[in-house]
Amino acid sequence: MTEYTMFMLLKEGVPSPVQVQSSESNRADFSLHNVTATDTGNYSCVYHQKEAPFWASHPSDHFKILVSVSPSALSECYTKINLIRLEMSAMFVVLMAVFLAEAWYSHRVSSSRPRPCSTPAPP
Repeated sequence: MTEYTMFMLLKEGVPSPVQVQSSESNRADFSLHNVTATDTGNYSCVYHQKEAPFWASHPSDHFKILVSVSPSALSECYTKINLIRLEMSAMFVVLMAVFLAEAWYSHRVSSSRPRPCSTPAPP
């Protein structure tokens, strides 16, 4: 077993190892930190030789990791999304107010100008 000193944590559907560890024993402990819902999936482990010919073990039995979002984290996410929506709505209202003010001013200025009188053409 001493020739098998590299351990890899594999995730189904991911082409490269999630983690790689070197170990002096026949055991490795993997930890996943800051997991998200995208980390949900089937995982397995393999070990392989550190040097040529790089023989590897068969993958271990799959184990499923399920990651769910806590209600408080979900609520915080919804709060952020709602704040962004509120800010975008406020910007839209301000932009519409600017357009309305410009249209009102243009109409007011154009109605206060004297219109040119038409003079009859000379005979």
